[in-house]
Amino acid sequence: MTEPDDALFAAAKAGNLEDVQQAIKAGADVNAKNYQYDGDTALLTASKKGHTQIVQLLIEANADVNDYDDGERTALVAASEAGHTQIVQLLIEAKAYVNAQDHWRRTAIMAASERGHAQIVRILIDAKADLNARDKSGSTAIIIASSKGQPEAVRVLIDAKADLNIKDHIGTALARAMMDEGHTEIIELLKGAGAEASHTDHDEYTALMVDMEASVLCPHCEHVVLSVDSDGDFDGDSVSPCEHLVYLWIDSGGGFEVISEEFEKWLTDQEKANENFEEYDVVSKVAKNPFVDTIIEHEVGIAAYYGFKKDRQK
Repeated sequence: MTEPDDALFAAAKAGNLEDVQQAIKAGADVNAKNYQYDGDTALLTASKKGHTQIVQLLIEANADVNDYDDGERTALVAASEAGHTQIVQLLIEAKAYVNAQDHWRRTAIMAASERGHAQIVRILIDAKADLNARDKSGSTAIIIASSKGQPEAVRVLIDAKADLNIKDHIGTALARAMMDEGHTEIIELLKGAGAEASHTDHDEYTALMVDMEASVLCPHCEHVVLSVDSDGDFDGDSVSPCEHLVYLWIDSGGGFEVISEEFEKWLTDQEKANENFEEYDVVSKVAKNPFVDTIIEHEVGIAAYYGFKKDRQK
């Protein structure tokens, strides 16, 4: 980061609007990442801290509303979790991906539901958030809200017709709520809406875990890049590159498929410069790689790595 970039990040983090304005005028990159702070940009840290005016200013300065931190959390997910309603509205108006998922596949509506931010849950529903999206454990927003004891969020999700009987790795929303004696209100809400109390058996759990790992989503456009069947198998028809996919590396006999010609040239140059360089070294060298800013590791009967570059959109 340059000196103006550092100044911008510090001002955004501290909530100093005047210093943010000055840093932008001095030529700061509004999308510069600070890797000492979880890979945050100025917009991400301002969204997390609840600095609404700074978020507005950065959006007007063309900050990328869909960039994410080291945990793949976007500003919308972070603001939803923190309960910053105005910022959530600003980000949605700026075309933030409503269903963007973090490293654990948690979305903004899941984050808001977990913390009981019912108003934000309503806003996200109005913005077409996926009520039944599932995180890596198979949980949906209503399962999360039920298990965390958030009755107002549960009420909003019921009214929006969320699926009450989806099971995560433990069971349905009602089954999760009934595990805690303090969740009486939620239990009554779910029963009144016709929810079932059903736990996940071993076979269902195994199938669920395969299902949750059986696809790779682009962190930028939510496109399904790879689909894997229930046996962990795939073929050429299972791979569907999006504009952001730079490369795909499959370990179990699939070889290395280069999606970007520019990346292929860079890879060749690396191999010429270092005779010990291996193709899979790209996984551990993201910071030095000019084409890749996100690595997704995937393993269900195979081992695969996917490299994404957000600048490949457009």
